[in-house]
Amino acid sequence: MPSPFNDVRQAFRIIRSNPGLSIISILMLALGIGACTAIFTVVNAVLLRPLPYVEPNGLARLFEVSEKGGRMNVPEANFVDWKSGSRSFESMAIYGRSNVYPIIAGNEVIRARVTVVGDGFFNIFKIEPLIGVFSKDGVAVSYTFWKRALGGRDIQEAKIRMSDQTTQVSAVMPEGFSFPADSDVWVPRGPQIPFYPSRSAHNWSVVARLRPGLDAVTASRELGAIAKNIHAQYTDVTAVDAVAIPLQEQLTQSVSVVLPVLLAAVGILLLVACANVTNLLLAHVNGRSRELAVRTSLGANWSDIASLFLAQSLTLTAIGGFLGILVSKGAVDGLLAMSDRTLPRIDEVRPDPWVLSFAILLSLAVGVVLGLIPAFRASRMNLDETLKQGGRSEMQGSANRTARNVLVIAQVAMTMVLLVGAGLLGRTFIQLLKVNLGFQTQNRIAVELLRLQGPSSDASQRVALQTRFAQQTEQLLSAISSLPGVTAVGGIDAMPLAGGGGNGRFVIEGGRDSGPYWPNYRVASTGYFEAMGIPLVRGRFFNSNDAASTPEVVVISQDVANKVWPGEDPIGKRINYGNMDGDLTFMTIVGVVGDVRNTPESGNQGEIYVNYLQRGSSGAFTVVVKSATPPEALVPSITSQIRSISPETAVRVLTLEQMFSSNLANRRFNFVLLTLFGGAALTLALIGIYGVTAYSVAQRKQEIGIRIALGAKPSDVSGLFVGESARLVMIGIGIGVAGSIALTRALSSLLFNVPVNDVASYLVAIVPLFAAAMLASHLPARRAARVDPMLTIRNDITL
Repeated sequence: MPSPFNDVRQAFRIIRSNPGLSIISILMLALGIGACTAIFTVVNAVLLRPLPYVEPNGLARLFEVSEKGGRMNVPEANFVDWKSGSRSFESMAIYGRSNVYPIIAGNEVIRARVTVVGDGFFNIFKIEPLIGVFSKDGVAVSYTFWKRALGGRDIQEAKIRMSDQTTQVSAVMPEGFSFPADSDVWVPRGPQIPFYPSRSAHNWSVVARLRPGLDAVTASRELGAIAKNIHAQYTDVTAVDAVAIPLQEQLTQSVSVVLPVLLAAVGILLLVACANVTNLLLAHVNGRSRELAVRTSLGANWSDIASLFLAQSLTLTAIGGFLGILVSKGAVDGLLAMSDRTLPRIDEVRPDPWVLSFAILLSLAVGVVLGLIPAFRASRMNLDETLKQGGRSEMQGSANRTARNVLVIAQVAMTMVLLVGAGLLGRTFIQLLKVNLGFQTQNRIAVELLRLQGPSSDASQRVALQTRFAQQTEQLLSAISSLPGVTAVGGIDAMPLAGGGGNGRFVIEGGRDSGPYWPNYRVASTGYFEAMGIPLVRGRFFNSNDAASTPEVVVISQDVANKVWPGEDPIGKRINYGNMDGDLTFMTIVGVVGDVRNTPESGNQGEIYVNYLQRGSSGAFTVVVKSATPPEALVPSITSQIRSISPETAVRVLTLEQMFSSNLANRRFNFVLLTLFGGAALTLALIGIYGVTAYSVAQRKQEIGIRIALGAKPSDVSGLFVGESARLVMIGIGIGVAGSIALTRALSSLLFNVPVNDVASYLVAIVPLFAAAMLASHLPARRAARVDPMLTIRNDITL
């Protein structure tokens, strides 16, 4: 009597009796289910799982909006008006950019990410310290920092030194709290950072909590009305609107396109794997056609036959799903390593019950589909003909071949979509590698100096620090320049490729300003342009005659010259950048240099370079060293010089090539993943083409023997099967091209200087796919050409 237990037992017997089919099917399912589970793990953690805060849906980031629609941080004066004039929020608070500073904890100088936060910042998140209390006289530290840098000691004894003062740790945050991302220390905004009344100084980020029942759209309308009123009332306001963005949306916007695309890609990969397994199971149905006919003649109905196939397919997918879950664990680790920590919420990426449920339900769904398709084919078997002809009639007919051919076409089409996507991202990556950055990266290292100064220094402290740092930097630049192999050395406060720095409007002597054009403001030393390989266009670089006691000078980039003084010679013109450094002294332009890109994808934003001896920087300063030989060998000597001149300086050394590579980490991650999925789908499709051709050869041996006996050449026989495969592949490629045109538009935001319908990307996908498919069909076709016609015909007559 049929029973589920008997069906499962027989399924295991069938799997053991067909080890080749079973192993291939299990491995393909493990690959497809494992890849899907791995990507879903990331998508779930980054996009779907709520933020780890109390009532996270009420949290929002607030931005000003420029005339061009760009989002900007907020001047404090405007924030004050928002806070007093809005009714959509329970609370809102400002916080500064999370910057890396050197901190002394114990006797060690370490790099720590420090964020200045305004009143009520932690109340926004409705969070209480794990240990201690929030205090305006102390700092809060992350749980990780407390354990790593402070050894988990009693906070009464926990102190850190920033700038020239030692600060008490008053609170340790709960494990996992990290906003902004990777923050180690939160410093209360105090009187050392005075209120700045400018309406165009976009210095602060704003986080807020919406009132219950209100959404971000409603809040945005209210904020926009306040922003428009401010714009109409004050002449120096650059923002024309304001917007509230749900915090989760804002944190994940950088991957909100690529992760769904990757999830769709692995879905396609799974479909290709399922198509392959379905083809194998259909072939297996043909082999069992006589057995199925006998079962039916003895009284088995369709549900009994379907139950048998479902037991087999569910057993295969259960094993494949289990292996896929194991594969997904390693795949997730690989994804995180490849991402180079560029994924938001990366520390939250881990398997959880939702991921396990997804893997189980996915395996179950695949198993049911794989079982029902061959069961449906078996149900259309002609019982009498099958028994008469030994199981070689109906099940070997044109309908069954058509089903297998359709599956091959579908595999090729889906593989084509993945290969085109990988080609587009690959072409994008190549275009980015070709970008002219405006400076050189070979044989250059960047030595980032983080010196004790802290974000809470008042004006008098900043002047003293700038003087001391300038003296130390002069000593350091002189010491490094004397090292063997060094051909140029110089420094800057904000390196291209590293992010950071500020921009703003500057004033031209005579009353005119730069209008809506806001170049970057950079503090650089003598030798910087030579060390970076930035060309001189006109005038001169900074030189040894430029000192604190001499008239202040400035070097501008070509973009600034073209946009502010078109058709004029800017040398000798005088400007001041008081809104950036508070110094209203006019500086004389002495040189024009080539444009640089601060990232490979950014355009020329314009650069204003001031001399660090004349307008010093108390923040981070990066020394660039150019060497005639690979500069990594200089690192020990350079760090030794730094320790002797400025022992309380934290140091990080990177080659400029490493910095460039880091800027392309996201692009590389997307390209490598889609290429891997495309390669896996191509492999599965080729296995499918090989299998279908080999099966067709095996089933048509009699026909082949007759053809050869009647004079057909081996090339004619092999060409017959290769031609049939070529037709299937070309149909699949045609459908795949149409699908690619429609689906790859989702990739448009991920492309750089590459059109969505890039012909080269399509050719890169079509040519290898067609060539590999022909090779896969040629191998079994060659065997067909070697068939002995007399033996084949004799065997058939005997049957």
